Amino acid sequence: KFFIDDETSIGGMVARKKLQFLYMKEHQIVITDDAFETSKMSRSGRKIGGNWWTASFQCPITKRIFAAGVVPSLEHVVLDGGVVWFRRKNDAILAACEKALLDMEAGGAAGISKEEHEFHTTTPTI
Repeated sequence: KFFIDDETSIGGMVARKKLQFLYMKEHQIVITDDAFETSKMSRSGRKIGGNWWTASFQCPITKRIFAAGVVPSLEHVVLDGGVVWFRRKNDAILAACEKALLDMEAGGAAGISKEEHEFHTTTPTI
């Protein structure tokens, strides 16, 4: 069993290593940076001003996409369209890894299609 635990708040590498381990064990596949897509946006304002990141992981086997989801222990904001943005790029990658791991734990492949991903990751105008 490979359930997400408190170690995920270390900065992304724990969840990414778990994901890498599973793909290597089950499919002899090395997860490279190419499996991740990141987007950055700059915001103004006192509370949410600065740079924000979101990320997604594409399964090299099914080609399903797992967009970053909410990780309560990490600073994040959810904007129009449900895109979750993080202060740090590594946190966004961590959240995408966690989404894929949780789906694997549930025994499914509930990622979204590439078209849905492209629609949801367009930077919102507020």
